[in-house]
Amino acid sequence: MIPQLWDKTGSYLVAWLADTISCTVTEEKNSTYELKLEYASSGKYALDISIDMLIRCKANQISNLQIFKIYSLETSLTGNVVICAEHISYGLAAVSYTHLRAHETPEHL
Repeated sequence: MIPQLWDKTGSYLVAWLADTISCTVTEEKNSTYELKLEYASSGKYALDISIDMLIRCKANQISNLQIFKIYSLETSLTGNVVICAEHISYGLAAVSYTHLRAHETPEHL
């Protein structure tokens, strides 16, 4: 499957990253869920990739598409772009609600 590059908000598809050299997703139980992608420096969208953009891809052959947020861009020894991204669930862990109030709850509760 060709990884997809989405804008920072996930509102629109920027590109299909067809010039991807390698894409590896690492998922460790109760730990990391990260993507490492190497993209050709001569690729059509190499200059469009930036921090906080989103990448959608399959983590394995049977999973649905997963969304990863780019946190690091580096250059490999061969000059290609190395993208590191973490699963979006990491960002959701920091979201909390402080003001919750029940509204129109059923009488049996």
